[in-house]
Amino acid sequence: MKILNKPDMMMIVAVLAGTISTWYLNNELELGAVVASAIVGLIGGALFNKYSPQIFCGSFVGMCSMIVIFNIYYTLLFGFVAGLIYVAWKGYFYGHGGKLGTTAFMAVLFSLILVALAGKDYQAVSHAAVESLTVSWFLLVLVVGVVASVATYYMRKDVFIRLFSNKCADAVLGSATIGLIAGLIFPEISVTYGATLSFVAYSASFAGMTAYPRIFDSVLHYAVAGVFVAILYTATVDLVPGGGGKLGTIGFTSVIITKYIFEHYREVRSNTCES
Repeated sequence: MKILNKPDMMMIVAVLAGTISTWYLNNELELGAVVASAIVGLIGGALFNKYSPQIFCGSFVGMCSMIVIFNIYYTLLFGFVAGLIYVAWKGYFYGHGGKLGTTAFMAVLFSLILVALAGKDYQAVSHAAVESLTVSWFLLVLVVGVVASVATYYMRKDVFIRLFSNKCADAVLGSATIGLIAGLIFPEISVTYGATLSFVAYSASFAGMTAYPRIFDSVLHYAVAGVFVAILYTATVDLVPGGGGKLGTIGFTSVIITKYIFEHYREVRSNTCES
């Protein structure tokens, strides 16, 4: 009995391809992590529809800076580990936005452990935030988180589902589009906040990938998930700088929290007498 069948191997190859291509665009061509991942996501969604989720997942691993993935040869290790994790839990959390980034982030952490065991040092936690946290900083993060999550939902529903007969890639295309726009525009608008806001927007776009109406059944749910993206990004701004998949993990966690809150609210209302 084979542990990995041919479809599983193809998924791993797709994750690996997304990792290598994004890392190269990000670090060698210096396009930036968000723009590099978004470009790979758009190409994967448009040309390789069947494997677009795996390619997009790999692109989040490829968002790692050279501090994390030291050179392109290390992308083979990180991408392969991400592929294995993707295959291992491919049957879980269907339609939950941020799952692909969570897969990538777990792969980054696990790969760093392997690299550390091999004797390579890595400072996993920064002791000083890149940005100084202020009220104005958080308010901008909050607004961008909400807008990007909701915008991704509408981009999928009103643009890509209408353009493509195959609906499998609408979430990838929607998220990648929002990421590309944010990654190109925000750094040009603000030197101080540009990079941060592009990361927040991209993270929120992963929450916006959540299936409608199977997981979220209201635009409000996407907006609330965007609020949690802003909160979690702020809370983890010091953790694992340059680690691919972190933004997706934030998006995924936000989706889970939002879903629980609204399901719990419905359950309480259904079991409570109206006064």
